[in-house]
Amino acid sequence: MNRFFESLINLFFPPKCPFCGKVLDAVGICPMCEKDLPWLPEEQVVMTDKDLTCAAPLWYEGAVREALLRLKFRGGSALAEPFGELLARCAAERFGGEFDTVTWVPVSQKRLETRGYDQSRLLAEAVCRRLRFDKATARQICMLVRYHDRPIPLTEKAIRRAMNQLGAEGLRQLCAVKRADNLAQHPDYRSRQREIGEGEAIMDALLEKDACFSLKQLAVNGRDMAALGLEGPAIGQALQALLEAVMDGETDNDRAALLALAKGKYSR
Repeated sequence: MNRFFESLINLFFPPKCPFCGKVLDAVGICPMCEKDLPWLPEEQVVMTDKDLTCAAPLWYEGAVREALLRLKFRGGSALAEPFGELLARCAAERFGGEFDTVTWVPVSQKRLETRGYDQSRLLAEAVCRRLRFDKATARQICMLVRYHDRPIPLTEKAIRRAMNQLGAEGLRQLCAVKRADNLAQHPDYRSRQREIGEGEAIMDALLEKDACFSLKQLAVNGRDMAALGLEGPAIGQALQALLEAVMDGETDNDRAALLALAKGKYSR
């Protein structure tokens, strides 16, 4: 957020301590609560179980529990900022330089409609701001979380369309997120690791043969559509339709074939 607008918002809606409600000059915790909160002992902050390492700054009790319940169930979405500051501080102190991204477990659509917000997402976004993630990285994180639980059929058509939506690198990152998510699930579901690997193999094969999945790769362009008499938005719509025909295997990414298809559909 722009510092000017952040200052303006703080002027009319000053930040408060999430635990006692005291008005503060900046997002955070008041000195009294900072001193009295149930902080975990140093030796218990970081916990490792098998390949999973976690860190938590506070015990879930007393004022901490009450504040989190307000965040989750009582419309206290503003509490995400000070809690995000706490989480960012903990992550920087315990895992500085050891993590690649910030993510969250999204709430169900039903809960999202009931609450009006996803508190996990608000926390993750607050952490990103405190860790000074750039906007492009924050958008990429949101994309990965949005798609991480969606199945992608193991077909060239489906993988091409996923590459079109996410980009090749974005899809590869999504596969990594899917793998990590599956490793945190019950061992009975480990077969999904193989399915993810099969999807990556299809993607690698498509990239190896330079398969077309974006408008930049299409063998025709806007000038070709204009030559057929198309103008304005119709040019983009025609190119998108041709790209979808290529991705669906209805035609090859061949200039002559695409021009012939376009002439049959759009020539005046």
